[in-house]
Amino acid sequence: MNHVHLSLNNFRCPEGIPVGVQCTLDLIQICLKDRDVWPQIASGVLPPYHECDLQFIYSMAVVRFLNHLKALDKNKAQSLYNMAAKLHIPDWVVNIRHDASHSHNLPSLSILREAAHFCLDWIHVTMRVDVYQLGCRGTVY
Repeated sequence: MNHVHLSLNNFRCPEGIPVGVQCTLDLIQICLKDRDVWPQIASGVLPPYHECDLQFIYSMAVVRFLNHLKALDKNKAQSLYNMAAKLHIPDWVVNIRHDASHSHNLPSLSILREAAHFCLDWIHVTMRVDVYQLGCRGTVY
């Protein structure tokens, strides 16, 4: 199954695909979009504001991923940091969520890339989903 197939399933499911699958798809799609447009941004073919677009999309994907995990947490009083620690998600990923949601500036593109790849690695290891076959690894920036 590839990201195009996952995207097509959005149209086949009247209620939409499950939120966890959508979060995974969001992470994969931004990694693929980045791989396609970054060389054009870096070479000046696309204007610099496209880099900000990537930051917004990466930020939203990481925020949605962590918010979904928190929504699944049975202990609603538990902080996001404590929940993440129990799931072996480091504080720096949670900090990205907070910075993207509450700070005046978005995290840097390089740290957002790292966070997205961490989330995809976490999904791969924890959920046993082979995100690598979907084409989002091996990207060189």
